[in-house]
Amino acid sequence: MVITYTKATEEKIMAVLEDIFKDEFDSSIYTGPYQNLETESIQIKFEIPASEKLSGTTFFLERRFFIEIRLYTEDGMEDLEKFLSNRSDRIYQLLNNNITNSTNWYNLNIVEQYFPEDELPPGVLFSISLDNYTKL
Repeated sequence: MVITYTKATEEKIMAVLEDIFKDEFDSSIYTGPYQNLETESIQIKFEIPASEKLSGTTFFLERRFFIEIRLYTEDGMEDLEKFLSNRSDRIYQLLNNNITNSTNWYNLNIVEQYFPEDELPPGVLFSISLDNYTKL
């Protein structure tokens, strides 16, 4: 199986985002589809489509990636709104502190932040985009 530059880049971006949150939170942090871990957790996944090509030549490729970061917590927690608000503020700060991340990305942008009302446990959802420049 051929591993494309985009696939390798996606894996590297996810690993760096996981590390950013692991350094800050004691939560379970995972990538990919939703998992009911019945505890506070952070899910990181690519949106669909995961990326779009911005520009490229035979020497480099510039892509914009679209990612969702969702913090879940236990339902029925005391002071749930305050807890989610505090966690949301901290995630926002972490993302803003990592607008540029060395060779992994630049121009991280928080597209949307909201508290979804769906069938999943209570939480906060961030939709972000970031740009990546890969030498071929």
